[in-house]
Amino acid sequence: MKKVYLFATLVTLFFAGLNSVSAQNFRVLSNTILTTNPLECDTIAVDVLTYLGCINFVNNGYTYAVNGNTINIDVKYTSSPICLGALSQPMFNVKMVGIPAGTYTISSDAYLDNILTNSVTTPITVGQCCPATSQIRASFFMSDSTYCVGDTFYLNNLSNNATTFEWFKNNVAYSTNTNPTIIASNVGLNTIRLKADSGFCTDDTTLQYRVNANPIVDLGIDTIICQGASITLSPMNAFASYFWQDSTTLDSLVVGTAGYYSVSVTDTNGCKGQDTVLVGVSICTFTDELSSIDLDWSIYPNPAQESISITLNDAVKTSLQYKISDLNGRLIKEGALTPTNLTIETQNLQSGTYIIQLVQNNRTTTKKLTIK
Repeated sequence: MKKVYLFATLVTLFFAGLNSVSAQNFRVLSNTILTTNPLECDTIAVDVLTYLGCINFVNNGYTYAVNGNTINIDVKYTSSPICLGALSQPMFNVKMVGIPAGTYTISSDAYLDNILTNSVTTPITVGQCCPATSQIRASFFMSDSTYCVGDTFYLNNLSNNATTFEWFKNNVAYSTNTNPTIIASNVGLNTIRLKADSGFCTDDTTLQYRVNANPIVDLGIDTIICQGASITLSPMNAFASYFWQDSTTLDSLVVGTAGYYSVSVTDTNGCKGQDTVLVGVSICTFTDELSSIDLDWSIYPNPAQESISITLNDAVKTSLQYKISDLNGRLIKEGALTPTNLTIETQNLQSGTYIIQLVQNNRTTTKKLTIK
């Protein structure tokens, strides 16, 4: 009889050790907040992952309560006299309703037989909801989704129940006006975001638009033609349409008189470009007068008043002749320049645009001269 009693006592002590209340048998592993940007009017979902070491322990569910700045989620189990060892990770999907706006710490607490075995904490911020009488909606539209560099357009604000606005261009604060103006500048895809505020809460929305570069138009450098001759002006690249200063719309223009000539072009994106060139006329007195000298030079100042100085970037040892003509080729002034005297008096010239030529060995180089 003593042997049987001793054996029963040992069995009882063995099983009592198996169901001891310990984090080894039940504990919380992690919290995962499922609700993105939770608000006080939301049902806030949190997944609480636990560890269970005894498959036959009884699940008593969960409860939650707000205690100051802590939200306690209590997950409870009751042990059994015998622990049937089978490892599992029960997941508790906790849905919390009516959590006031504020910053909290979620503390998920594991209880076994009403004894706390461990806790896992996670921060959470709950935002304020708009009152039912002040629902806010940020909304706006643009007249188009594609623009050209330099285009100006308005942001038409259609927001509801907002008192203040903040606009962001490519995520950079841009304006606080209700309907600001935008000048298209950054080539490529751009974003405009509107943040509307009612005083209770905010809402925002974002739209995209594209900016195309304006076409580059080049009619060449200012030039001089002989009296009675003509020149064909044409942009270097092809475009969708052309509009010259004389209202013609061909891709080129033949001119034989002095003056400024300009063209406006439109490319396939509807973007516009423009260029202007000056054509002067000269009374040619020798065959190769208009052939170019390979000479690097400049005029200072230009526009000018009293006089100009010619700067020769290349060493010139011989004298040069200069001619100043009006745009119709009439000779206004001429003279000689030497390496030690490169100044030309201009105080007697009337305000306007002239052609100045440097002549060397019956070859010329030409620039535009403006007199103020």
